[in-house]
Amino acid sequence: MALMRLLIKESFDTIARALGESEEHENMRKELMTYLDKLDGLTQLQKVQGFRRLNATPSYLKSFYELDEGNRLTLVFYLLSN
Repeated sequence: MALMRLLIKESFDTIARALGESEEHENMRKELMTYLDKLDGLTQLQKVQGFRRLNATPSYLKSFYELDEGNRLTLVFYLLSN
Protein backbone atom coordinates (compact mmCIF):
# COMPACT_ATOMS: atom_id res chain seq x y z
CA MET A 1 0.00 0.00 0.00
CA ALA A 2 2.86 2.42 0.82
CA LEU A 3 4.46 1.71 -2.56
CA MET A 4 1.15 2.34 -4.31
CA ARG A 5 0.74 5.65 -2.46
CA LEU A 6 4.26 6.70 -3.48
CA LEU A 7 3.62 5.83 -7.14
CA ILE A 8 0.36 7.78 -7.14
CA LYS A 9 2.06 10.81 -5.57
CA GLU A 10 4.86 10.67 -8.13
CA SER A 11 2.29 10.50 -10.92
CA PHE A 12 0.45 13.53 -9.59
CA ASP A 13 3.74 15.41 -9.20
CA THR A 14 4.63 14.61 -12.82
CA ILE A 15 1.25 15.82 -14.04
CA ALA A 16 1.52 18.97 -11.94
CA ARG A 17 4.95 19.78 -13.39
CA ALA A 18 3.60 19.21 -16.89
CA LEU A 19 0.84 21.70 -16.15
CA GLY A 20 3.31 24.23 -14.81
CA GLU A 21 2.31 23.73 -11.18
CA SER A 22 5.58 23.54 -9.31
CA GLU A 23 5.89 23.39 -5.54
CA GLU A 24 7.12 26.98 -5.64
CA HIS A 25 4.03 28.02 -7.60
CA GLU A 26 1.79 26.23 -5.12
CA ASN A 27 3.47 28.03 -2.22
CA MET A 28 2.94 31.35 -3.98
CA ARG A 29 -0.75 30.59 -4.35
CA LYS A 30 -1.07 29.62 -0.70
CA GLU A 31 0.56 32.85 0.51
CA LEU A 32 -1.08 35.19 -2.00
CA MET A 33 -3.98 36.35 0.17
CA THR A 34 -1.55 37.25 2.96
CA TYR A 35 0.32 39.52 0.56
CA LEU A 36 -2.90 41.02 -0.81
CA ASP A 37 -4.07 41.78 2.72
CA LYS A 38 -0.92 43.88 3.23
CA LEU A 39 -1.77 46.15 0.29
CA ASP A 40 -3.45 49.36 1.40
CA GLY A 41 -6.03 50.75 -0.97
CA LEU A 42 -7.91 47.56 -1.83
CA THR A 43 -11.32 46.59 -0.53
CA GLN A 44 -11.91 43.01 0.61
CA LEU A 45 -13.85 42.38 -2.60
CA GLN A 46 -10.96 43.71 -4.70
CA LYS A 47 -8.54 41.48 -2.81
CA VAL A 48 -10.67 38.41 -3.54
CA GLN A 49 -11.07 39.39 -7.17
CA GLY A 50 -7.33 40.03 -7.44
CA PHE A 51 -6.65 36.67 -5.84
CA ARG A 52 -8.80 34.94 -8.45
CA ARG A 53 -7.23 36.84 -11.36
CA LEU A 54 -3.65 36.28 -10.20
CA ASN A 55 -4.26 32.57 -9.64
CA ALA A 56 -5.84 32.19 -13.07
CA THR A 57 -2.62 33.10 -14.89
CA PRO A 58 0.69 31.70 -13.61
CA SER A 59 2.71 34.47 -15.29
CA TYR A 60 0.67 37.15 -13.47
CA LEU A 61 1.19 35.36 -10.18
CA LYS A 62 4.94 35.18 -10.74
CA SER A 63 5.06 38.83 -11.76
CA PHE A 64 3.17 39.83 -8.62
CA TYR A 65 5.87 38.33 -6.42
CA GLU A 66 8.66 39.97 -8.41
CA LEU A 67 7.26 43.48 -7.84
CA ASP A 68 7.59 45.81 -4.88
CA GLU A 69 4.46 46.63 -2.86
CA GLY A 70 3.51 49.76 -4.81
CA ASN A 71 3.76 47.99 -8.14
CA ARG A 72 1.86 45.00 -6.79
CA LEU A 73 -1.04 47.33 -6.06
CA THR A 74 -0.80 48.76 -9.58
CA LEU A 75 -0.82 45.26 -11.07
CA VAL A 76 -3.93 44.28 -9.10
CA PHE A 77 -5.73 47.47 -10.17
CA TYR A 78 -4.71 46.78 -13.77
CA LEU A 79 -6.05 43.22 -13.64
CA LEU A 80 -9.30 44.37 -12.08
CA SER A 81 -9.81 47.03 -14.77
CA ASN A 82 -9.49 44.56 -17.66
